[in-house]
Formats: sequence, C-alpha cells, structure tokens
Amino acid sequence: MPEHDNHSSLSDTGVALSALHQQSVAIQLMLSAHEQILKGRGVYEQDPVLGRVLRIEFPADVECEIVISEDSWQGEIQPGDAQGCDYLIRLT
Repeated sequence: MPEHDNHSSLSDTGVALSALHQQSVAIQLMLSAHEQILKGRGVYEQDPVLGRVLRIEFPADVECEIVISEDSWQGEIQPGDAQGCDYLIRLT
C-alpha cells in the first residue's frame, strides 16, 4: 500500500487521491447531457510516464479503466455513501 504524504494533491474537498487506494470509488460522468455512474476500486500507484496516478479499475464487463494523473488533478472527491461506495469522483 502506498504511503500517504504531503505531496499528494488534494481535491477541492481536501481529500488526497492517495486516500482512495484500495477503496470503492464511484465515478460520475456527464456524457451528452446524461449522467453515468461507474463503480470500481481505486489503485494509487507510480506510473513511469504519468507519475503518481489513481487508477480506477472496473469490473471486467465494463472493459475500461480511468486513470487520473495527480499532477493535473483538480477535481472533486466526495463521500460515496449515496452510491454505495467509499468515495465519489465527479468528472465533467
């Protein structure tokens, strides 16, 4: 498990991406004016090209993953209770 440190970028709500490591995460996407929620598990890791990233791994039937680079992250992380997850990330 990666260390949580002061270098980890914080979201607008003060939660670091590293705090989502091995946590259940819902991703809220707005696609063509329709909201879509995807649920997966966060993996915080060092990528050789992107640096520190949070990789959201989804079940096999979703056939994708989302990678958020810590260096460019400026989003919103909220409690995910309403979605049945530990955290909610809003992507617009």
